[in-house]
Amino acid sequence: MSLKTVWNFLKSKFFWINILVAVILVFAIAGISLVSLGQFTHHGETIIVPDLHGFYPEEAEVVLKKNGLAYEVVDSVYVRDKLPGEVIEQVPAANTPVKLGRKVYLTINASSKKQIALPDLRNFPARQAKATLEAMGFRVEKIDYTPSEYPDLVMEVKAGGVAVVPGSKITDGASLTLVVGERAIGETAYTPDLKGMNAAAAEAAITEYRFVPGAVEYDETLTNTTDKSAFFVYRQTPAAGSAYETGRRIDIWLTTDESKLSQQQEQNDTHLEEDFFN
Repeated sequence: MSLKTVWNFLKSKFFWINILVAVILVFAIAGISLVSLGQFTHHGETIIVPDLHGFYPEEAEVVLKKNGLAYEVVDSVYVRDKLPGEVIEQVPAANTPVKLGRKVYLTINASSKKQIALPDLRNFPARQAKATLEAMGFRVEKIDYTPSEYPDLVMEVKAGGVAVVPGSKITDGASLTLVVGERAIGETAYTPDLKGMNAAAAEAAITEYRFVPGAVEYDETLTNTTDKSAFFVYRQTPAAGSAYETGRRIDIWLTTDESKLSQQQEQNDTHLEEDFFN
């Protein structure tokens, strides 16, 4: 094909009509594509995300569907003052403009309460123990005082009226009672007669008389299979009926030998208290 033929074709009406048709088709296709894409992606259409805090997921679903939105529960955490299953967090946040059909991610309150291990607060000052427990999420509802040689120190922690062993798991927010030592300076009382009692009964009697349970010594070796209830008090110091300052401790000796009950206990063996611990 000669150069003259090509030049005559480029100047022909047929060529320019085809160019014009091609340009029109390109613009038409581009316009249709943009309009279709806008309709498909809802370009320019926004929905304001409703506030779902305090709703249950089923309630949130109804509200979101009315607004053309969807939801998904993605996590659960425990918040003490919220109801189980209640929405406590949402993404996107309330009042955020989003596209139609957007999914809202929800975090709900866990149905079971968190369990917290109780720290060992024995011998802690009462004020420090109270602050520690409250910082952990517990409530110190009451402080009970009991005779002790070491006043204002925590002797035990109770939950529901029962002493709790350190390390035990307690429900977050539970109400606790601190048992704190108290010494009534200058007050005296007569020591109870503990002979023949088992250890539990003797300790209860000691506390009732506003004394403190002291050391316990068994006259036989204890093993894992030994029944402690089979032992009974055959000796105590100070002796029964002694005038003694309240808040002081009373030590007891236990035996399974009933013949020791008939033996006369020395009336003045308070000095053995120091020997017992040395």
